[in-house]
Amino acid sequence: GFFLSTVLRRSRFAPSLVTTVLLVTFMMSVLADMFEKIKWFRYLSPFSYFDPKVMLGYIDFNIFQVGIAIVSFLTLLILSFVFYNRRDLEI
Repeated sequence: GFFLSTVLRRSRFAPSLVTTVLLVTFMMSVLADMFEKIKWFRYLSPFSYFDPKVMLGYIDFNIFQVGIAIVSFLTLLILSFVFYNRRDLEI
């Protein structure tokens, strides 16, 4: 959300866009679980990388997937600060 609000011209659209992306990726994950032909959807959805039952049950999880999530978070956070500093704010 923060990254999109720094990239978009009008930052007030960022929350609705983030909500839309979140819903669409969740639906992609659900559809990938339901239909065999579109199993590749699960690679596009962050909801497929982590199983909440496994994480809440303190069962071992894949460190590679956790690494991808951390790297993605840090990359977007750094890019957010870079774009925010370059942005010409309208006051």
